[in-house]
Amino acid sequence: MTTTGPAFCALAPLRFICDEMLRGVGGWLRVAGYDTLLPAQGEADATLLARARQEDRWLITRDRKLMEHAGATAYVVLLESDTLQGNLLELTLRMDIDWLSRAFSRCKRCNNVLLESAEPSPRHGVPPDIIKQRISLLFCPACDQFFWHGSHADRMQRRLAELNRKR
Repeated sequence: MTTTGPAFCALAPLRFICDEMLRGVGGWLRVAGYDTLLPAQGEADATLLARARQEDRWLITRDRKLMEHAGATAYVVLLESDTLQGNLLELTLRMDIDWLSRAFSRCKRCNNVLLESAEPSPRHGVPPDIIKQRISLLFCPACDQFFWHGSHADRMQRRLAELNRKR
């Protein structure tokens, strides 16, 4: 495992940009409550690095060419693994990510942190059985996404807990 860059807690709070190779990692960071940007496909390395510097974010990548940019080691986390699980584990160990402290507090789709309670309604795409069960819903006012606790959330919670056990 490469230990590229300085001690990995210099930028606080932990905020991230995941390049296009690691959008899956970015989704899991959002599920864990971390402010994580997922730039548009094809965005230039120099642009990503400039944004990381400007916003004090870690740029997470598998792209070794990013390390050739001046000052990259201060903002870039270069992951080695070629699997999602391997990337998540590597990030856990290298940055001491707490996957459970703010889990499910941020919109996975748009990164908004201001989720609100909502009433279930079929017109918002909420399945009828969820409405019938009167399960609590959260709503993201920024992207109109609804969230509820179902079996998928249980599976995600278990995965986050497993990652935390590796810390």
